Amino acid sequence: MTDRNERYLSRLGFWLRAGGTDGARTVSVLSDVHTHLVDSAENPYETFGPPRSYAKEFTSGSGWSWARRGAGVVALMALAAG
Repeated sequence: MTDRNERYLSRLGFWLRAGGTDGARTVSVLSDVHTHLVDSAENPYETFGPPRSYAKEFTSGSGWSWARRGAGVVALMALAAG
């Protein structure tokens, strides 16, 4: 697995969680993408698109906008850093 693929999976996992995708579904999506990338050696950005956009396909539809979720994530990161 290349560094590019590992970064992609990491970012995809982040956006899946930030989008409210449940844990089991997140693990399933990451596993499927990982397997595909290992088997095909394709570029994940060409195959799946940007991680944030791809993750939106699996959101739970909680009604929270992506902007509000992003703001919440940034606020939590700021609290953790401070």
